[in-house]
Amino acid sequence: MMDNYPPGAAYDPQAPYNAEPSDEKEIVVAVKMIKTAVVLVDSSHVYLDYGDDLKAYFQNQYRTPRQIIACCQKIVKQLRKQGNLFFAGVNLRDLDEDCDYWEEEEIKIED
Repeated sequence: MMDNYPPGAAYDPQAPYNAEPSDEKEIVVAVKMIKTAVVLVDSSHVYLDYGDDLKAYFQNQYRTPRQIIACCQKIVKQLRKQGNLFFAGVNLRDLDEDCDYWEEEEIKIED
């Protein structure tokens, strides 16, 4: 039988191609997303309720990324509860897990 290993190396535990797979490693992945949005500031209306806090004013009009993920996860959980495994070609269990453990570190508003 021909196995393409060097002579005597097919069962050599020291050979790199016979080494056990390395242990899993925990890594940190940082993802930065940016949304450009138009926030209409009308000083004679609602904006006065927020003072000069553009961040609060923005958050009153738009969801944050974490809020969007939470809403998506809520929909996924409902679809799974109804017995769906896939929706629009997406594995719902995997998507549900992907929605977990996201954190928002900072929201910047520039004017």
